[in-house]
Amino acid sequence: MSINCESCGYRDNGVKTGAAIFEKGKRITLRMEDREDLSRDILKESETCGLTIPEIDPALQPGTLGGRFIAVESILEQVYEELSEKVHAVGDSSMMVVEDRQKFQRFLKQLKEVTNAEKPFALILDDPLMNSYLQNFKNEELGLNNMKVENYIVDNTNEAKEEKSIEEVAS
Repeated sequence: MSINCESCGYRDNGVKTGAAIFEKGKRITLRMEDREDLSRDILKESETCGLTIPEIDPALQPGTLGGRFIAVESILEQVYEELSEKVHAVGDSSMMVVEDRQKFQRFLKQLKEVTNAEKPFALILDDPLMNSYLQNFKNEELGLNNMKVENYIVDNTNEAKEEKSIEEVAS
């Protein structure tokens, strides 16, 4: 969907899904080993999907970067560009103390390393509405499957407690 407001100049061309809402969400974990893994397509739903790389600890909360249908490498490059250009870590506008600035610079260096496939990492998409997708190049004949998809577990204990409480009140 594309929005272009001539009045205020706001523009957005994020991907919005029109799928049904599932009972359980899902978490997709993919072990990225090389450049081929970075070429996989990713559909990151804008409002519901978070993206995490535990090895370098960025966590893109749902709503961050909007919806995208893009290669993994490209979304990592966009994250790098957004952070390196918009976070004021140097100069007069920097509010960071030296230690925080050094941590931030180390983080950017690590993000660039994973973007360039210089070190392996895990990419985790966490989507409670199950509207996101990560292309799977699995080849089960060769035993190559570095992607794991987990459905959320429905916790019925609270529902059972609520039902029991309702029954107790009714009697």
